[in-house]
Amino acid sequence: MKNVPKLYFVLFFFIIYPNLIFGQCTLNNAPAGQYIDQSICEYVKAPAGTYSPGGNITAPIPCNAGYYSNITGSKFCIACEAGRYQNRTGSTSCIDCPKGKFQQNTGSTECFDCAPGTVASNTGSTACSLCAAGTYQGLSGQAYCEDCPEGKYQQSTGSTECFDCAPGTVATKTRSTACSACAAGTYQDKSGQAYCEDCPKGKYQQNIGSTECFDCAPGTVASNTGSTACSLCAAGTYQGLSGQAYCEDCPKGKYQQNIGSTECIDCAPGTVASNTGSTACSLCAAGTYQPNKGGETCLNCNPGSFSANSGSAACVDCPAGTIQPNSGETYCVLCPNDTSSEPGSTSCDITLHLNENSFSNKIKYYPNPSNGNITFDFTEKQHTLNLEIFDIYGKKLFSKEIKDLSVFKMNISHFAQGKYIFKIRNEADLAVFGILKK
Repeated sequence: MKNVPKLYFVLFFFIIYPNLIFGQCTLNNAPAGQYIDQSICEYVKAPAGTYSPGGNITAPIPCNAGYYSNITGSKFCIACEAGRYQNRTGSTSCIDCPKGKFQQNTGSTECFDCAPGTVASNTGSTACSLCAAGTYQGLSGQAYCEDCPEGKYQQSTGSTECFDCAPGTVATKTRSTACSACAAGTYQDKSGQAYCEDCPKGKYQQNIGSTECFDCAPGTVASNTGSTACSLCAAGTYQGLSGQAYCEDCPKGKYQQNIGSTECIDCAPGTVASNTGSTACSLCAAGTYQPNKGGETCLNCNPGSFSANSGSAACVDCPAGTIQPNSGETYCVLCPNDTSSEPGSTSCDITLHLNENSFSNKIKYYPNPSNGNITFDFTEKQHTLNLEIFDIYGKKLFSKEIKDLSVFKMNISHFAQGKYIFKIRNEADLAVFGILKK
């Protein structure tokens, strides 16, 4: 009876572990998803990260890299979806591809860098996106495209660089897909620029997309920046140089009546320009003159001279027998009857002795002054008379004998201007007259 407890123990063991016979596990054919744990001689579910095809397998199999199992009792492992990867074995999950990388296949152990010109902006990407027009990416494995900077452009998608705007064009904003031509009145002579430059004063540009501005031609100017054309210089102004901003006023003594002129013209003798910017010259008034071209002011005629008309280049000396004591006069004054003067005189300083007129009360003469015929009318018929004509200096100019006349006419139109002395005598009497030829 001493062996009874031992017998009970053996019976209890066989009840609890029926698959063990004399210490050996006889369990087999585990269902899929389970394996035989020989230490306890039972079917055990494969833990997460492993799987079991079933049968007589005695240990779970870890999932390969690129696969996972997230539940117990898995019959097989699941391939990582596209856009995810797993580089370790025995994993319970997969990892999203990070930004800048992609994976288009399932069951992957790694993700690939996006090529230059493409990006992956989100995690778990199955493909990379082309950079849009106006953007670029020069590196691999990037999450975002870069905007083309100012002065550059890109018209294509999937680009690794942006291009400089050519001279004459600009990109004023980032992310440009094309460059804009510089407007008329502006230019750009460099590449890769954001802004066009205004044409400076004195220059212009009428076309778009230009790399330079042109000098205004002589006679024209550009007073403002950004000019599309040059302006003609107004009448009264000029510009003799190219590339200028402003026209110059004609100086005193010069004028210009036309527009777009490169020079001003000297006023002719007898005319003046007293102000700058003149479009015409003014005639010197009667009593004044200007002997030179380019005159600024008219000069008064000197005493002893005059100018009867406007626009005189010179004054005229008062004729013999006339005077002018003042300056700036338009006429000369006749000397009193018994006096005379040399040409250009200011006073009557020659005595004519016209008081020898014992015969004068018998003679009428007219007109005086005269520019043509002079008539001598005698109160009684003269049988014989002698007529002599002298200049004021006593030089005899003419002599004639007159017979049997009561009226005598003489033409003096061929005489020069001035005063002349007429002497008429008969056998007994003498008459002396001063006659002015106009």
